[in-house]
Amino acid sequence: TGIFHDIDARDRDDPQSVTAYVQDMFEYYREQEHRAVVDPQYMEDQLFITERMRGILVDWMYLVVSRLKLSADCFHLAVNILDRYLAEKKANKRNLQLVGTAAVFIASKYEDIYAAPADDLVYLCDKAYTHEQIYSMEEKILKTLNYQISIPTTYKFFLRYLNAAHTNKEIANLSNYILDESTLSIELIKFMPSQLAAASVFIARKAMGRNAWSPTLLKYSKYREEEIIPVATAMMQAKNNLSSSLTAIKKRYNSRKKEHVAKIPLSSTF
Repeated sequence: TGIFHDIDARDRDDPQSVTAYVQDMFEYYREQEHRAVVDPQYMEDQLFITERMRGILVDWMYLVVSRLKLSADCFHLAVNILDRYLAEKKANKRNLQLVGTAAVFIASKYEDIYAAPADDLVYLCDKAYTHEQIYSMEEKILKTLNYQISIPTTYKFFLRYLNAAHTNKEIANLSNYILDESTLSIELIKFMPSQLAAASVFIARKAMGRNAWSPTLLKYSKYREEEIIPVATAMMQAKNNLSSSLTAIKKRYNSRKKEHVAKIPLSSTF
């Protein structure tokens, strides 16, 4: 067990940080997060698209979110919308990018102050689709998902666990890189968002020579180290199998701003 730190103590006097409710909020998120889980087997029922095409699309969606300065929550929600939609409806080569574009459009309305401008989305698609097609696909996705759009994203859990991990900037960037890159691998969508968030922090701490888990992380994530190891192992296997052509996320975390964390060697065994 050991001694844990109260990570909300320093914000208690800040009326903006809702510390009185934050624990309740995360308990509610944990109750709701199963709605975000998608069976990766859906791809076997898709006739015209492949896992590889999904990976290329998600990498491109990351680029769009970065270019439009949308939030990390927006990106993670958009990928979840994409998978939940594709688990219900068939797509083809011609309209797959349209589904991804509309998913970003919808997610930005939920997660960001300003929605992604449709003009910019048309431009970033190289005018492959019109405004009308984006609006029409938006409506189709909303109806297919029964308007159940908002789910607790991996990023919401990630920020909470990062706070509990007392990390430096390098570990924060590295764990964020691991989390973002996990979206490229369809086999990881079977895990709960909180599991992926916890495993990202675990892998990064391990890589930087820290104790991988701590009493504070146990308290706030409710996961023991031995529960995280299988998820971390699956994440690293998926990462090692990624195509080298998927570069948008890697490039961002290879930048000076992100302290070149994409170059840090990561262990695959824990």
